[in-house]
Amino acid sequence: MWASWSGLPQVAAALLDGGADHAVADNKGYTALMLGTMRGNAAVVKLLVERGADRAAKNLEGRTAADMARDMAAKNFDKRDDYDRILPLVQ
Repeated sequence: MWASWSGLPQVAAALLDGGADHAVADNKGYTALMLGTMRGNAAVVKLLVERGADRAAKNLEGRTAADMARDMAAKNFDKRDDYDRILPLVQ
């Protein structure tokens, strides 16, 4: 989750290769895919999707990574290109 939030695809890959479970969620139901999506970290999101992360997973508020990508794109114009790359990956 930290590697996803921080935008570190090489670290995320090493953790996954070492057996980390991308399906683990925090106490609010956020997965690594959701955290990477929220931060606009397209490379990490792509890696997680390629490794089988559940794009349909919902946090405790019932929101998916795609919901988060749309919301963040509307709020963060400076990262719009990143969210535009992420949205097709998480839909």
